[in-house]
Amino acid sequence: MASTSTTEGRRGLRRAVLVGALAAALAACGVGVPRLAPIPANPASIDGDGSLSMSGSGGSGRARFSFVLLPPDRARIDVFDPLGRLAYFFLVSGDEALLAVPSKKAFGRGGRDEVFARFLGFGLSPDELASLLTGRWTHAPAGPDAASEADWILGRDAQGRVASAEKGGLRFEVLDFFRDSAAPRRIAFEHPDSRGRLKINRLAFDRLPPGAADEAALLKGYGERSWPEMEALLGDED
Repeated sequence: MASTSTTEGRRGLRRAVLVGALAAALAACGVGVPRLAPIPANPASIDGDGSLSMSGSGGSGRARFSFVLLPPDRARIDVFDPLGRLAYFFLVSGDEALLAVPSKKAFGRGGRDEVFARFLGFGLSPDELASLLTGRWTHAPAGPDAASEADWILGRDAQGRVASAEKGGLRFEVLDFFRDSAAPRRIAFEHPDSRGRLKINRLAFDRLPPGAADEAALLKGYGERSWPEMEALLGDED
Protein backbone atom coordinates (compact mmCIF):
# COMPACT_ATOMS: atom_id res chain seq x y z
CA MET A 1 0.00 0.00 0.00
CA ALA A 2 1.32 3.43 -0.93
CA SER A 3 2.08 5.81 1.91
CA THR A 4 -0.18 8.82 2.56
CA SER A 5 2.50 11.27 1.44
CA THR A 6 3.02 9.38 -1.83
CA THR A 7 -0.74 9.30 -2.51
CA GLU A 8 -1.09 13.00 -1.82
CA GLY A 9 1.86 13.70 -4.07
CA ARG A 10 0.23 11.81 -6.94
CA ARG A 11 -3.06 13.62 -6.39
CA GLY A 12 -1.25 16.95 -6.42
CA LEU A 13 0.50 15.99 -9.66
CA ARG A 14 -2.79 14.99 -11.28
CA ARG A 15 -4.39 18.28 -10.18
CA ALA A 16 -1.47 20.24 -11.62
CA VAL A 17 -1.75 18.37 -14.93
CA LEU A 18 -5.52 18.98 -15.09
CA VAL A 19 -5.17 22.67 -14.25
CA GLY A 20 -2.45 23.04 -16.87
CA ALA A 21 -4.53 21.28 -19.50
CA LEU A 22 -7.58 23.41 -18.67
CA ALA A 23 -5.55 26.60 -18.88
CA ALA A 24 -4.15 25.55 -22.25
CA ALA A 25 -7.63 24.72 -23.54
CA LEU A 26 -9.04 28.06 -22.37
CA ALA A 27 -6.16 29.90 -24.00
CA ALA A 28 -6.67 28.00 -27.23
CA CYS A 29 -10.37 28.95 -27.19
CA GLY A 30 -9.54 32.60 -26.54
CA VAL A 31 -11.46 32.67 -23.25
CA GLY A 32 -8.52 34.29 -21.49
CA VAL A 33 -8.57 37.31 -23.82
CA PRO A 34 -10.63 40.10 -22.21
CA ARG A 35 -13.59 41.71 -23.96
CA LEU A 36 -14.10 45.47 -24.11
CA ALA A 37 -17.28 47.42 -23.69
CA PRO A 38 -18.54 48.81 -27.02
CA ILE A 39 -16.36 51.71 -28.16
CA PRO A 40 -18.36 54.95 -28.58
CA ALA A 41 -18.26 56.57 -32.00
CA ASN A 42 -16.60 59.72 -30.59
CA PRO A 43 -15.46 59.08 -27.00
CA ALA A 44 -14.91 62.23 -24.96
CA SER A 45 -12.31 60.41 -22.86
CA ILE A 46 -10.34 57.16 -22.97
CA ASP A 47 -8.57 55.76 -19.93
CA GLY A 48 -6.73 52.55 -19.14
CA ASP A 49 -3.45 50.96 -18.12
CA GLY A 50 -0.84 48.62 -19.49
CA SER A 51 2.84 47.77 -19.67
CA LEU A 52 5.71 48.76 -21.94
CA SER A 53 9.01 47.09 -22.78
CA MET A 54 11.48 49.08 -24.85
CA SER A 55 15.09 49.06 -25.98
CA GLY A 56 17.19 51.62 -27.80
CA SER A 57 20.52 53.37 -27.90
CA GLY A 58 20.06 54.49 -24.29
CA GLY A 59 19.47 50.95 -22.97
CA SER A 60 16.37 48.88 -22.27
CA GLY A 61 13.66 48.76 -19.66
CA ARG A 62 10.13 47.85 -18.66
CA ALA A 63 7.43 49.95 -17.04
CA ARG A 64 3.78 49.95 -16.05
CA PHE A 65 1.69 52.96 -17.01
CA SER A 66 -1.81 54.37 -16.95
CA PHE A 67 -3.32 57.00 -19.21
CA VAL A 68 -6.18 59.40 -19.78
CA LEU A 69 -6.78 60.70 -23.29
CA LEU A 70 -9.03 63.65 -24.10
CA PRO A 71 -9.16 63.69 -27.90
CA PRO A 72 -8.12 65.48 -29.93
CA ASP A 73 -5.24 67.17 -28.11
CA ARG A 74 -5.04 66.55 -24.33
CA ALA A 75 -3.60 63.61 -22.40
CA ARG A 76 -2.04 62.46 -19.14
CA ILE A 77 0.28 59.44 -18.93
CA ASP A 78 1.53 58.11 -15.57
CA VAL A 79 4.60 55.85 -15.38
CA PHE A 80 5.21 53.65 -12.31
CA ASP A 81 8.37 52.16 -10.82
CA PRO A 82 8.78 48.39 -10.09
CA LEU A 83 7.23 48.89 -6.63
CA GLY A 84 4.10 50.47 -8.12
CA ARG A 85 4.93 54.03 -7.10
CA LEU A 86 4.31 56.94 -9.47
CA ALA A 87 7.76 57.73 -10.90
CA TYR A 88 6.79 60.51 -13.30
CA PHE A 89 3.95 61.69 -15.49
CA PHE A 90 3.40 63.45 -18.80
CA LEU A 91 0.77 66.09 -19.48
CA VAL A 92 -0.03 66.99 -23.09
CA SER A 93 -2.00 69.99 -24.27
CA GLY A 94 -2.00 70.72 -27.98
CA ASP A 95 1.55 70.96 -29.30
CA GLU A 96 3.05 71.39 -25.81
CA ALA A 97 3.87 68.81 -23.15
CA LEU A 98 5.57 68.54 -19.80
CA LEU A 99 7.23 65.83 -17.74
CA ALA A 100 6.85 65.95 -13.95
CA VAL A 101 8.71 64.01 -11.22
CA PRO A 102 6.47 63.82 -8.12
CA SER A 103 9.22 62.79 -5.70
CA LYS A 104 11.19 65.94 -6.62
CA LYS A 105 8.19 68.25 -7.10
CA ALA A 106 9.74 69.32 -10.39
CA PHE A 107 8.68 69.49 -14.04
CA GLY A 108 10.13 70.41 -17.42
CA ARG A 109 8.13 71.84 -20.30
CA GLY A 110 8.65 71.82 -24.06
CA GLY A 111 7.17 70.93 -27.43
CA ARG A 112 5.10 67.74 -27.43
CA ASP A 113 7.28 65.85 -29.90
CA GLU A 114 10.45 67.07 -28.17
CA VAL A 115 9.31 65.86 -24.74
CA PHE A 116 8.24 62.42 -25.95
CA ALA A 117 11.24 62.01 -28.24
CA ARG A 118 13.59 62.50 -25.28
CA PHE A 119 12.15 59.42 -23.56
CA LEU A 120 10.54 57.29 -26.30
CA GLY A 121 12.49 58.26 -29.37
CA PHE A 122 9.33 59.46 -31.14
CA GLY A 123 6.26 61.60 -30.54
CA LEU A 124 2.51 61.00 -30.98
CA SER A 125 -0.45 63.32 -30.55
CA PRO A 126 -3.33 62.38 -28.19
CA ASP A 127 -5.52 61.95 -31.29
CA GLU A 128 -3.02 59.50 -32.81
CA LEU A 129 -2.75 57.61 -29.52
CA ALA A 130 -6.55 57.36 -29.36
CA SER A 131 -6.63 56.01 -32.92
CA LEU A 132 -3.92 53.45 -32.13
CA LEU A 133 -5.57 52.22 -28.93
CA THR A 134 -9.13 51.98 -30.28
CA GLY A 135 -8.31 50.79 -33.79
CA ARG A 136 -10.45 53.63 -35.14
CA TRP A 137 -8.34 55.91 -37.27
CA THR A 138 -9.88 59.29 -37.96
CA HIS A 139 -7.64 59.98 -40.95
CA ALA A 140 -8.04 58.16 -44.24
CA PRO A 141 -5.13 55.78 -44.87
CA ALA A 142 -2.52 57.01 -47.29
CA GLY A 143 -1.51 54.87 -50.23
CA PRO A 144 1.96 53.35 -50.58
CA ASP A 145 2.97 56.19 -52.93
CA ALA A 146 1.89 58.98 -50.56
CA ALA A 147 4.19 61.96 -50.81
CA SER A 148 3.63 63.36 -47.32
CA GLU A 149 4.97 61.71 -44.17
CA ALA A 150 2.21 63.46 -42.22
CA ASP A 151 -0.12 60.69 -43.45
CA TRP A 152 -0.34 57.25 -41.88
CA ILE A 153 -0.18 54.16 -44.05
CA LEU A 154 -2.58 51.60 -42.59
CA GLY A 155 -2.63 47.85 -43.18
CA ARG A 156 -5.74 45.77 -42.48
CA ASP A 157 -6.31 42.11 -41.69
CA ALA A 158 -8.88 39.75 -43.21
CA GLN A 159 -11.56 41.14 -40.86
CA GLY A 160 -10.91 44.72 -41.89
CA ARG A 161 -9.23 45.68 -38.62
CA VAL A 162 -6.19 47.99 -38.69
CA ALA A 163 -3.30 45.57 -38.14
CA SER A 164 -0.41 47.94 -38.85
CA ALA A 165 0.24 51.67 -39.02
CA GLU A 166 3.29 53.42 -40.38
CA LYS A 167 4.39 57.04 -40.64
CA GLY A 168 7.90 58.04 -41.59
CA GLY A 169 10.27 55.75 -39.74
CA LEU A 170 7.74 54.74 -37.06
CA ARG A 171 5.80 51.49 -37.46
CA PHE A 172 3.23 49.75 -35.26
CA GLU A 173 2.12 46.15 -35.72
CA VAL A 174 -0.83 44.64 -33.83
CA LEU A 175 0.07 41.26 -32.33
CA ASP A 176 -3.44 40.50 -31.05
CA PHE A 177 -6.75 42.23 -30.36
CA PHE A 178 -9.25 42.37 -27.52
CA ARG A 179 -11.87 39.70 -28.03
CA ASP A 180 -14.54 40.63 -30.61
CA SER A 181 -13.01 44.09 -31.02
CA ALA A 182 -10.88 46.13 -33.40
CA ALA A 183 -8.96 47.54 -30.42
CA PRO A 184 -5.38 46.18 -30.15
CA ARG A 185 -4.34 44.39 -26.97
CA ARG A 186 -0.64 43.90 -27.78
CA ILE A 187 1.34 46.09 -30.15
CA ALA A 188 4.93 45.91 -31.37
CA PHE A 189 6.60 49.15 -32.47
CA GLU A 190 9.82 50.01 -34.21
CA HIS A 191 11.60 53.32 -34.83
CA PRO A 192 15.18 54.14 -35.81
CA ASP A 193 15.83 55.20 -32.18
CA SER A 194 13.83 52.57 -30.27
CA ARG A 195 11.74 49.42 -30.47
CA GLY A 196 9.53 47.50 -28.10
CA ARG A 197 6.12 46.12 -27.20
CA LEU A 198 3.03 47.62 -25.65
CA LYS A 199 0.35 45.64 -23.81
CA ILE A 200 -2.99 47.18 -22.86
CA ASN A 201 -4.59 45.55 -19.83
CA ARG A 202 -7.65 47.77 -19.51
CA LEU A 203 -9.46 50.26 -21.73
CA ALA A 204 -12.55 52.29 -20.77
CA PHE A 205 -14.49 55.20 -22.24
CA ASP A 206 -16.31 58.35 -21.14
CA ARG A 207 -15.66 58.06 -17.42
CA LEU A 208 -13.03 60.76 -16.91
CA PRO A 209 -12.43 61.45 -13.20
CA PRO A 210 -12.49 65.14 -12.25
CA GLY A 211 -9.12 66.85 -12.58
CA ALA A 212 -7.45 63.88 -14.26
CA ALA A 213 -5.53 66.16 -16.62
CA ASP A 214 -5.82 69.51 -14.80
CA GLU A 215 -2.34 71.01 -14.93
CA ALA A 216 -2.95 73.63 -12.23
CA ALA A 217 -4.11 71.01 -9.71
CA LEU A 218 -1.55 68.35 -10.59
CA LEU A 219 1.45 70.72 -10.47
CA LYS A 220 0.54 72.52 -7.25
CA GLY A 221 3.76 73.01 -5.29
CA TYR A 222 5.99 71.96 -8.23
CA GLY A 223 8.87 74.02 -9.60
CA GLU A 224 9.84 74.29 -13.27
CA ARG A 225 13.34 73.08 -14.21
CA SER A 226 15.49 73.06 -17.35
CA TRP A 227 15.82 69.83 -19.32
CA PRO A 228 19.40 69.19 -18.16
CA GLU A 229 18.13 69.52 -14.58
CA MET A 230 15.21 67.18 -15.31
CA GLU A 231 17.52 64.57 -16.83
CA ALA A 232 19.71 64.75 -13.73
CA LEU A 233 16.66 64.29 -11.49
CA LEU A 234 15.52 61.28 -13.50
CA GLY A 235 19.03 59.86 -13.23
CA ASP A 236 18.74 60.13 -9.44
CA GLU A 237 15.39 58.32 -9.63
CA ASP A 238 17.07 55.39 -11.40
